[in-house]
Amino acid sequence: MLDSAIITSIGIGSCYSVEHDHVIPMIGRIVTGSPDTIAGSFGTAHTTSIVLGNCGHTGIIVTGSQNIRMDSFRKARIGSIFVGDFIGIIVTGFSGVSVGG
Repeated sequence: MLDSAIITSIGIGSCYSVEHDHVIPMIGRIVTGSPDTIAGSFGTAHTTSIVLGNCGHTGIIVTGSQNIRMDSFRKARIGSIFVGDFIGIIVTGFSGVSVGG
């Protein structure tokens, strides 16, 4: 079981935007999620939630629990992958809610 990803969870990775001269190591936060499912006072994240990098570029969460869904999407958790200009992995979550499968 892994901690649930929520709005404000941190993702680390790299920004590959052509606006940069080179690949930039990056940190960012989840900025969208479900308004219907709350954990620790924040909406929970799912596949299609957006991760905003410090440079302003974004990634979209594309992996999540195979077994747990919310709003018809897979529930995101620590270890979920995001892709786009900003590519990486979710590394923090809300420990009060664990997500299996």
